[in-house]
Formats: sequence, structure tokens, C-alpha cells
Amino acid sequence: MRSGKESRRDFLKVSGAAGVVLSAVPCPLFGMSVSLIGKPARRPNMIYLFADEHRYQSMSFTETPQVQTPNMAQMAQSGTLLEYAVSNNPVCVPHRAMLLTGRWCYSTGLLENNGTLAPWERTIGHVFKDAGYATGYTGKWHLGNYPELAGFDGHMNWENTDDHWNSNWTDLHGTGQTYDCLTYQPIKMTDQALDFIDAHAAGSNPFFLMVSWNPPHAVFTDAPDDKKALYPDTAALPWRANASSTGTWWPNYQGYHAHITAIDEQLGRVFAKLDERGIADETIVVYSSDHGSMMKSHGSTNKRRPEEESCRVPFLVKGRGIPQGQVQKELFGSIDIFPTLCGLAGIPVPGSAQGRDFSSYLRGGQGPVPSSQFLMHIANKGIVDNLDTYHTPFFRGVRGERFTYTVTMNGPWQLFDNDADPLQMTNLVSDPAHDADRLAMQAELDHWISLVEDPYMHTDYHAMPLTERIYRQALLHGNSVRLYQFMSQLKLSPTQEDQLKPIELTYYGTDNRPLPGLTWAAADAAYRAGVKAILTPEQVAKFEALEILEQNALG
Repeated sequence: MRSGKESRRDFLKVSGAAGVVLSAVPCPLFGMSVSLIGKPARRPNMIYLFADEHRYQSMSFTETPQVQTPNMAQMAQSGTLLEYAVSNNPVCVPHRAMLLTGRWCYSTGLLENNGTLAPWERTIGHVFKDAGYATGYTGKWHLGNYPELAGFDGHMNWENTDDHWNSNWTDLHGTGQTYDCLTYQPIKMTDQALDFIDAHAAGSNPFFLMVSWNPPHAVFTDAPDDKKALYPDTAALPWRANASSTGTWWPNYQGYHAHITAIDEQLGRVFAKLDERGIADETIVVYSSDHGSMMKSHGSTNKRRPEEESCRVPFLVKGRGIPQGQVQKELFGSIDIFPTLCGLAGIPVPGSAQGRDFSSYLRGGQGPVPSSQFLMHIANKGIVDNLDTYHTPFFRGVRGERFTYTVTMNGPWQLFDNDADPLQMTNLVSDPAHDADRLAMQAELDHWISLVEDPYMHTDYHAMPLTERIYRQALLHGNSVRLYQFMSQLKLSPTQEDQLKPIELTYYGTDNRPLPGLTWAAADAAYRAGVKAILTPEQVAKFEALEILEQNALG
């Protein structure tokens, strides 16, 4: 393992440092050219494409050669692959919040797979828009209310996306109307993306487009029939070597990979459009996913886990200034995407971003050298009575250069040597021969806890054993704390946290709806007053300052 906890370098905060020159020359730092008059040429167009639940292992050029992903393979051959891209909190909402804001889960309050991005948040859409980009978003949102405030000029907001043949979308900044989609959903999402490219290909400003495809997320079995036909049986698509208890799971495994092939086809349509419009050389395209999927590896069917199948994701980059056939092995996390996209565009990374800018690596240069990435699964809404028996333990952990290490509320859980045991079949956490490795990884985890959680938690938590913290946080957030955007900023004590659920039940039923006789507005106002009553004066001031931000954002 490299020495040092973090080696943070921020190359892109010196934008504008290039001097005046008299001819057009490449500027690899920013991926731009310098014009004859000494001003930087237009920034590159940026397209960020991401699927939901696509694991790193399920591509033809990684660990599943049988799956057909020719366009992803072409991206890897003609661009750069970040081989060890990690989803820090491998479930949809927390990853998406990190992607959009560049901030850790405890900072935004989006710790679990539900909730709303606060209306006052400054997103990557705002940052690119303020830098002169035309901005667009199409596809799955899954960040609750207020997508219209996320900073995108055009936003096709899709809902009910798990049924890939019967969903709907709303043109938020155009007609304002909601439309049904009764065809294979990713095709229509891609149609919208291509329309956006057509509208802005010849524009005076560059464009930034995000496309969020839902597949290969469940429903797994509703992949297009022609794609499922590519994988008729386990001879055509073998199970991963560490899969177990596969039972009747085959249709899901088949459909999962059929969806991936279908997404690959849509990826190809995007590249074809860029070629058609003659702007491929002026555009940077990224393909990734919010997290992976176990698909019966270690007998599990879930995400949310620290194993490689759940936490490692594709991260492919192709386009202007990106070397061909480059494979980077540095550990890269969800938290690093926001600053890296800014870096690729030559936009100064906002001070609010808490990750690192890897854009210099992507251009073939040097960059951050993290010794590990933080991993977490904090809670699951409604899981409060069976924390020990829930199928996915709540944990904190680290994915290091060699080892993966995790801790649950019951103590150290896993220690895998990923070099010697890439399928993670042998848990070394209780092996005395690896005590030194376990202690070193525990120190690494303690460091991450001090960076990622402690700044947002009451000092009572700082002295609390990690096992107890994991238990209390799972219980708290499993109970679905309201106003989490506020609570995450208040550093509530454990005693205050214990009072939140009784206050909530005074105004809301177990169905999360207001009690009879209360409107939504009345219940919300009463709950806020009840919360303020248990706060210190300093916390009340912070709460009310956030309410002002909320009111200003909502108009």
C-alpha cells in the first residue's frame, strides 16, 4: 500500500494560467486548444452516460467475455478505462447525490435509497451552466422532489422506470407535460439525448448532457427478446465462478446481461450521432454506472454490499484529449466524479466538492494517489427490528489497493486479499497471520471515518465505538428521519436523535401520511416546531438559516 492517507492534487484550480501564444497548440491540462489570438478555444462538449446496477465484471473486455458489449469495448480501445472505479455507497440515491453535488452522504443527508436532494443544493448542472454550457438531463432521476431546480436547461424527468416497457417522463422546462412510454425505455431516453445533441451541435456554446438509463436494474427479465436470445443458457453465458445458490435465478442473470447488451447498443447510437454531426473530436463521453450487482456471487442477489461485484463499476472515457487504450489503476470513487468532470471541461472545481480531480490521469498525466476508497451501507428504510438478520449487513469499510476490509455492528466482518483472491472466496478477518493487515486497514478506515462522518456528527459519536455507531445510525435512518437535509447539518446528539421518531409519530402515522385532521402543510409545520423544541439555540439558528435557503430556492 502506498504511504499516506491521501495524496490530493488539484490541477484544475489554476485554469487560465496558460499564457498568450501566436498559434493554435494543444493544451493537455485542460483538453483545449489555444487560439491564434491567445484565448482558449471552446471547452469540450461533455456527455455523461450512466446505467443503473451495471457491474464492472459484466463487460466483454473485463471478466465476462461472453457478454456482447462492442461499443463499450471500443470505448476502452479508443479511450481510457479507470479499472478500479468504486461506488462508495453502492445503492442508487447516495451515489446520485454524490455525483450531482460532489459531496459525501452525511453532508447532503442522502444516506439511504430514498429522500430528496435539498432544493438549495448547487449541482453539477449549475456549475456547468454557469461556465457557459448548455445543459441537459434525460432519464431516471431518483433524487426525489425538485428535479426542475437541478440546473439543467432541458430536463426530461423519467419516473416509474423499473418497468422498462411502461414508464413516463415529463418535459420539465419545455411543455411541462407528462408522456407515457410504452416501448423499450432506453431507446426513447436515447432519442431524447440525440435530439439534445442535434439542437446544440452547432451552437455557439458547448453542451453538457447527462443520460441516466435504468437498465440493467430490475426488472431483469423484461430485456428485449432479441438480446435475451443471445444468451440462451449457461453454456452461452456461464455463471461467475463465485456464484452459488443460483437455483431459479437464471432468467434474472440472463435478462441482466441482455439489458447490458441493449444499453451498449444505445451507447453506439450516441457515438454514431456525434460522428454524423462532426463533433466527435470536440466531445468527451463518459460511461459508468451508479453501482454494481451481485447476481448470485457469494449467493447474494443484492447491491449495497462491499464485494467487488457490488461496488466496482465501469468508468470509460473517450474523446478530446483522452489517450487511446489507456488503463488507469488508481482507486477512484463516486465522490471523485464531480470534480473530475469539471477538470475534463477545464472548469475550476468548486470548493464545495469533497472528492479529487482525476482528469489529469485521464489525459495521460499524473494525479491523486489514494491508498483506498471509503465504502458504506448505512441503513435501509424500514429495517429496524431485524438488523442482525437483514440480508445485507450495515457496514463501514475500505477498498484498498490490495485489501478490502469491513466492519459491522458486530465487529470486523471481512478482510479479502484482492490480489491473491480476486473472487474474494477466503475471508481472512480472523486469520492471525493477517492481523497486521487487518490493523493497517482498520487505521485506514478510522481515517476515512474522521473525514467523511465525524464532521457531521455530534461529539458523542466521536468517542463511541464504531460498532455502536453503525448500529445507532442503521436504527436511526431505518426509521426514515424526516427533514434529513436539515438533520445532517445540525450534529444532533444521540439523545436528540432518540426523540425524533416520537415527535414524528405525533403528527404522522406509520404509513408516513399526516394523521387524520392534519394537512401535509400543517403536519410539516408542527413537526418542525417539535424538532426545534429539542434543539440548542445554536442548532435552532442553523435550522432557521436552512429554512431561509429552502424558501429562497422554492420561491
